[in-house]
Amino acid sequence: MPRLRLLTLNRTSSNHARHEQGRKIRSGSDDDVKARVTSLEQEVVRLREQVTLTSSEAAAVRADVAAARADAAAARVLAAGADRDVSEIRAELRAHTQALNALRNAGRTAQNAAGAGSEH
Repeated sequence: MPRLRLLTLNRTSSNHARHEQGRKIRSGSDDDVKARVTSLEQEVVRLREQVTLTSSEAAAVRADVAAARADAAAARVLAAGADRDVSEIRAELRAHTQALNALRNAGRTAQNAAGAGSEH
């Protein structure tokens, strides 16, 4: 609710300011009014140019965002592929480690059997 009240106050203040400005313009001389109108026209032209630049900048930003989204999608595909590759390599490494451990155990068993056979 406080926000609505604030907006209402801003509108009221804005309307009051326009009314006061209108009163000031009416009380000024014709030359003063012409100067103010010219100044306002120049300000309108400047603001239009600024809005045009902002629109073209917005279009460039939209294009950059679209390119960034495409890059992110491609990066996700590459990351998923890399994750699969890493998983496969880990599985192979585990298999090799198990094979080496089995060979080592077989060698120890053979050594122990040979050592036990030479004692008899």
